[in-house]
Amino acid sequence: LKQHGKKEEERTGRRVAMQRANETPFRSCSVHGSGPGSCGPTGGFPSGEGGIRMPQGFLAPGLITGTVAFALLGAMAAWAAMTCVVKETANITKAESRSLAIAVVSMATFCMWLMWACVYMHQMVPIINPEHTNKLG
Repeated sequence: LKQHGKKEEERTGRRVAMQRANETPFRSCSVHGSGPGSCGPTGGFPSGEGGIRMPQGFLAPGLITGTVAFALLGAMAAWAAMTCVVKETANITKAESRSLAIAVVSMATFCMWLMWACVYMHQMVPIINPEHTNKLG
């Protein structure tokens, strides 16, 4: 019986700690100090009705900035492929070489962007909350 009571106290303590953690607004500060990513009571999310945190989804400013950066990277890589890599050989014409270079650059850029976007979005909404234990007493 004592063990059961002790386990129930631990569960209740964890539950209260999780409730407190969920009540505390998550704060993520913007470098610029203002705007949707700045520190505020809604934790960097745009405030909805009653101060409820609203997710930004695919229109998050960081995601858009990264997508534009990858588009520019892909355009520069395509230009470099067209000027430095494309050449005619006995096995392939210049048009086929150009098509192959564009296909490789496009797929590589998309795959790198997709990996980055998944990692970025995973950090936007963490799946778990940390459990804080009081080791002092």
